[in-house]
Amino acid sequence: QNYFIGQATLAALTGALVILAFLILGVPFGVLFGVGIGLMALIPFGTSLGIFGISALVALQSIWIALKVLLVGIVIDQSIQNGRAPRLLGRFTGLNPVWVLVSLLVGVRLAGVLGLLVAVPIAGVARSTLEGFNRDRQSKLS
Repeated sequence: QNYFIGQATLAALTGALVILAFLILGVPFGVLFGVGIGLMALIPFGTSLGIFGISALVALQSIWIALKVLLVGIVIDQSIQNGRAPRLLGRFTGLNPVWVLVSLLVGVRLAGVLGLLVAVPIAGVARSTLEGFNRDRQSKLS
């Protein structure tokens, strides 16, 4: 449950930052496109697909604005996914940010996109289970 709250928080953060950047750049329909990217952020790799799709749409009007949209979108997405996401998901799941990244890498390697979706929740359950066993063992030793 906390993992999905974290994903929704990251999607909202991504959408808000993209809307702000698009308004500053003067992108036509910037708010609509920002909301679309924010919703796409709920899906793995959705943010990247949304950014490329919107860049293609904007390119129909102006190639220079489309290049700015593409560059700004990629910078925002990468800064959130590599900077904030591990810390935020770690806080929600109780995992160290390094273990969040490791679980994502292992999940993708073992099960592809499905592994990406379930890696952090499984790692959180494993952490809770191991902590429970450790508490039981400590109480029996005391």
